[in-house]
Amino acid sequence: MFSPTSDQFRFVGTKRIRCVIADDHTLLRDGVRRLLEEAPDFSVVGEAADASEALKQVIEHRPDIVLLDISMPGISSFEAAKLIQEHCTGTRIVFLTMHEDQEYLTQAMRSGASGYLLKDTPAPHLLHALRNVHRGERSLSPRILRQLEDLGDGRYPTRVRACTNDTDSSGARSHEVTG
Repeated sequence: MFSPTSDQFRFVGTKRIRCVIADDHTLLRDGVRRLLEEAPDFSVVGEAADASEALKQVIEHRPDIVLLDISMPGISSFEAAKLIQEHCTGTRIVFLTMHEDQEYLTQAMRSGASGYLLKDTPAPHLLHALRNVHRGERSLSPRILRQLEDLGDGRYPTRVRACTNDTDSSGARSHEVTG
């Protein structure tokens, strides 16, 4: 059973990480909200079922992180991300998606994303990735990171991290890629 407070993924700090969750699937939003609210260092300050509402929530609440689904009704999530970057420079964007396509990843990174996580990411790894993003790092799902490693074309020059299911004796292991 997963404990959001397990030591290997614990965030060290005093300020709670304020999040907005945007996904058109209510069940997914509810599950992510519950996961974040059970962790001692996160709070959910807003939710949205489409990108337009996500933009409104971000402007109103100025969260640390917004989790955006890619495939939502209304305006493009990539367009919303660009507007968030323009109007709320302190908010980091993490796409939480089912899409593994290179084109989606490229659009996400061009729109200012700090993270690109697949929806099959295990709960402790999602929390760990969000903590990394909050610290200013980029975080990618392991399969996405492997795609970048396979490309090796230098399109993603900043350091990125991915938490894997592989662990060593100290807990979670991260892989870093620099371009």
